[in-house]
Amino acid sequence: MDTTLQPAHLKADNHQEQLALIASTRQHVETARAFGLDVLEALAAGGPPAEMAQRVAAAIASARQAAAAADAGLMQCFAAAPAEAGRAGCAAAGPAMWQQQEAATLQSSVARQAADALAAFDAGLNPLRAALDPGGSTSASRPSCIAAEATELRMAVPGVLMVAVALARGAAQRVAVFGAEEAPPLGGKDAWGTSEGVVFRRLSDMATRALAHFEARAEHVAGSVAGEVKAGSAAQIALEDLLLWLSSYRDLFTRPCVATGRLLAADPALQLLLPPLVRPFRHVPRSRLLAAARAPETLPAFHLRAVPAGTL
Repeated sequence: MDTTLQPAHLKADNHQEQLALIASTRQHVETARAFGLDVLEALAAGGPPAEMAQRVAAAIASARQAAAAADAGLMQCFAAAPAEAGRAGCAAAGPAMWQQQEAATLQSSVARQAADALAAFDAGLNPLRAALDPGGSTSASRPSCIAAEATELRMAVPGVLMVAVALARGAAQRVAVFGAEEAPPLGGKDAWGTSEGVVFRRLSDMATRALAHFEARAEHVAGSVAGEVKAGSAAQIALEDLLLWLSSYRDLFTRPCVATGRLLAADPALQLLLPPLVRPFRHVPRSRLLAAARAPETLPAFHLRAVPAGTL
């Protein structure tokens, strides 16, 4: 009698063990999802390709281990107590179907978010592409806009910052730097606003000084080299130089100061730890700015209190 009932009705001890196993399995599922988010964060953080590949590979390996543990637990759950497993939220069709559905959901979610991140990154580069190639020979799509009528230009560095430049007749009037989370549509900031973050307010001040320098340099070249610079293009050249220079801040939160060797340093006035906020702009030719836009490490990074004389 007991033997015939045993397969259909678990003893109290086994019942508790199965419930514990179900809870553990669900935890493994959440762990796998968490590591999937780690992959996205590693992609968004950027950095040297080798380091990015290492971080992504580690997150994927951990996610696979958690998924394998979850699969094994589900098989035990369904083999011993399918009804309990179903009530616990597992797929009623069994572990094989759950594995396929869960894997497909996780993969599509990660792929969709990664694609969105890459699309945002590509869209953020469009203003820089327009500056580097005014003739429009690049294949990247751009919104239709008459440059002379534009009132604001924005450049996004996904996961790092957003730059807003107020324009008047194609010339920059004001530049402001914001955190990535302050970018529209969430923050609704514009070039006449101010960031809520200390780091980005300091960067706005730095960008304002850089813009003034680039404008003075472009005007000097326009006035001293007849015929080489067209009338009215000095402002455009200054704007291009500013965008190129700001592009070198892609590694703002990952590259240490060349003078101190540290990523963070105390700011006595604010009593806060800040990353290296300074990238040189004086005595930096356009060829070097172009190189820095492609490879940020071309320009050294300095903490404010470690900047060499004549850099700013």
